[in-house]
Amino acid sequence: MSTCKNSLTNYFKKRNITDNVEEANQVVTQSNPVEEIEVLHTKRLKPNELTDSTTLTTNNTSASTSMIRSTTTSSTLSSPDERDPCHGPAKAKVYILLGPFQPKTNFPTVNGRHFRAEWYNTYPWLEYSLELNRAFCFPCRLRNERKNENPFTITGFHQWKNGTLRLNDHQAASWHKESFAIWKITLQNYNNNTDVLKLINQQHSKQATENRVYLRELIRTAHFLTRQGVSFRGHRENVGSKNRGNFLELLELRSNDNEIIKKKKEEIQFTDYKIQNELIDLMSKQVLNRILREIQQAKYFSIMIDETTDISKLGQVSLVVRYTDDQFKVHERFMGFARTTEMTGEALFNLLLEWLKKLNLDVKNIVAQSYDGASAMRGEYKGVAARLKQIAPCVDVSTRVSSIRNNFGIVSSLYNLIENSAKRHAIFEEIQEEAGLQSLTIKQMSDTRWTCRWDCLKVVLIRYPQIISTLQLIEAPESHLLLHSMESFDFVFHLFIMSEIYLLTNILSKYLQSSQISISQALKQVKMTVDTLKSLRNETEFERFYSKALQMCEENEIDPPKVQRKKKVPARLGGGDKDSTDLNIKDHYRINTYYAVLDTIITSIENRFDENMIHDILLMEKLFLTKELLNENELKQLSKQYSLSYDDIRGEQRLYKTKLTTSSPATLPEIKSFILDNHLNVGLPVMNKLFKILWTIPVNTCECERSFSTLRRIKTYLRSTTGEDRLSGLALLNIEREAEIDYDEIIKEFVSAKCTRKIVF
Repeated sequence: MSTCKNSLTNYFKKRNITDNVEEANQVVTQSNPVEEIEVLHTKRLKPNELTDSTTLTTNNTSASTSMIRSTTTSSTLSSPDERDPCHGPAKAKVYILLGPFQPKTNFPTVNGRHFRAEWYNTYPWLEYSLELNRAFCFPCRLRNERKNENPFTITGFHQWKNGTLRLNDHQAASWHKESFAIWKITLQNYNNNTDVLKLINQQHSKQATENRVYLRELIRTAHFLTRQGVSFRGHRENVGSKNRGNFLELLELRSNDNEIIKKKKEEIQFTDYKIQNELIDLMSKQVLNRILREIQQAKYFSIMIDETTDISKLGQVSLVVRYTDDQFKVHERFMGFARTTEMTGEALFNLLLEWLKKLNLDVKNIVAQSYDGASAMRGEYKGVAARLKQIAPCVDVSTRVSSIRNNFGIVSSLYNLIENSAKRHAIFEEIQEEAGLQSLTIKQMSDTRWTCRWDCLKVVLIRYPQIISTLQLIEAPESHLLLHSMESFDFVFHLFIMSEIYLLTNILSKYLQSSQISISQALKQVKMTVDTLKSLRNETEFERFYSKALQMCEENEIDPPKVQRKKKVPARLGGGDKDSTDLNIKDHYRINTYYAVLDTIITSIENRFDENMIHDILLMEKLFLTKELLNENELKQLSKQYSLSYDDIRGEQRLYKTKLTTSSPATLPEIKSFILDNHLNVGLPVMNKLFKILWTIPVNTCECERSFSTLRRIKTYLRSTTGEDRLSGLALLNIEREAEIDYDEIIKEFVSAKCTRKIVF
């Protein structure tokens, strides 16, 4: 019996088998360091992941084929013989993801004993060598540190008679448990893609994704500010400042509801003025490039240029391009501002050519040009182009008739006296309220905005008694001079006639401000206005204005008109002839004032249209609006002017006129629908080009004026040092606020601008 006990002691050691998680983890912690491939960013596993009873076979391993290939030295899947444990511990590291080599075959019998395949299920770490007919422990062979465990790592175990006892003994060994835990953790790390490099890549990918989300929010914030036309920067943008500017303050506000902004604005920031300029530049270029693609597709375009002086006393030239798409929809697009120091024709011409070259626009495709203020700047713009297509309805009569000039000077001084003082304006308001009238303000006279002149004259006319009372209460030398000038028949009479004239021209001015009207429509409106002005040039209308002026003078106790003292002719050589004609007071106002004003404005409007060489335009409108065929000379003129084939125009004209006989469209908008409905834009390509050219010709430069309104909102006295590129970009994004921005494309261009950004984003 004693012999039996000794033999049992040899097989069963007096210690508990610790197969729980805590012991296994503790064993791993106390073990010696292993090679890098054995422990890859180890982590603690759940209890059910560390037990020896866990089934781990090559069939349920979730590692992909690509991962297996990445751990092998060959590019193809190796044969089972190469996984045989007889090749030593080194091969175990190569096939770590495939696990133990567990072939199922007819195992050879030695002394009536053989290896049993059922042991694979009981001992998932067990593997078998077909070459040696011996069993090995895959985790221990993989680790290969303990020399006293050679039967399961180097030489192999083959005592099949006591196989179960010996396998249990090895499984209970602490060193085996350490090896088993390391193997399981390594597999888990591989299966979860949490090895060191992949963890770094995943973390970087996560950070880059968050950074791109943050960058998108920066772009959205900048885009919002440009659409609203408000400033970006503050006077002080340091952390301690209470107002760091709209851009930073808006980000701070949004960070309350956006964790990404809250986190990243402290980590990577990207909020300084250089980044702002870059984002503005990228967004404006995207909008500009989209406009340029539309212009290239339309081919023909017109240019409109105007000039103004900004708050910094710098000359700013505004360029607007007008074009028509395939559906005959007219577009007038602002292209930007350019700074200029000279207003000579040569300087403007060179500026325009360089600008168009930069935009990659062919000068040969320009079909019309429009420059505001042509009558005053004709000499300066002479070198810009061979033709000047300028249509402006308003004429500066005040510089041509002295009495009218004096009246406008009085009204301008009246505005400066009353509206530039809060105290005097309050007096004017109080007098209106006492009279039971709605409080009105006197408008400022403008040299370019003619509608302002009508608004100003209207207020002075309907509030004349209250203005007189205000001047009587104001204690200032200027008020007495203005009161003396306004309390005269001369001022009242001129006020009546100029109010009537500006009422008519203001209607024309507003009509011509539309970008959707054609030349023929503009001409019709102009003709109607001129005819109306001519209808005022008679005795009856003069008597009406004269009587109104007398009535107002009587109501306000103003002296009636008096005959002016005759000027004495100098009695010297060349002093002039004596005026033998004697005019009474009424004839004087009728001839020297009333008729003179009407003749001046009528003649100026007619001359302004005549000098713009609109004969080609009228030919095209005749071509499209009437059933009459253009003669040979007219067709050749159009073909030469716009580089079109004479034969194509002549043939397509007949086809168009034949189709036109079935209907009678009377206006260009009706012709537009007629061409599209009958698909003539496809069937008659040359006629289609001419019709697009006709719609492309501008009637006014109002879009340039609108850009100057944007300029005044953006470049204020607080932002007077704004750079030219930033100013032009802000103006473009504000004017073209309806244009959509592709934020993803902006992010792509922003990141690719510098190599270091590719790491961050």
